[in-house]
Amino acid sequence: MAIESRIQQTYDDDVATLVIKKVKLDDDGEYICRAKNDEGSDTSSAQLTVKGISLKGNRNFAIGTLAVGF
Repeated sequence: MAIESRIQQTYDDDVATLVIKKVKLDDDGEYICRAKNDEGSDTSSAQLTVKGISLKGNRNFAIGTLAVGF
């Protein structure tokens, strides 16, 4: 996935975080985190389901679910 300015990836204190601002219907799908070091590698995945976008005032709110698998 190409990183856009509305998508932020951080890694702090052994925690990887993905933040998607202004979620779009196209953001729906599986997200995979792959970690690798000298000891080996591992993956974790999450399925993001965007069911719709709601406007409230001047802000967008995503309506959906996130299922995380380890």
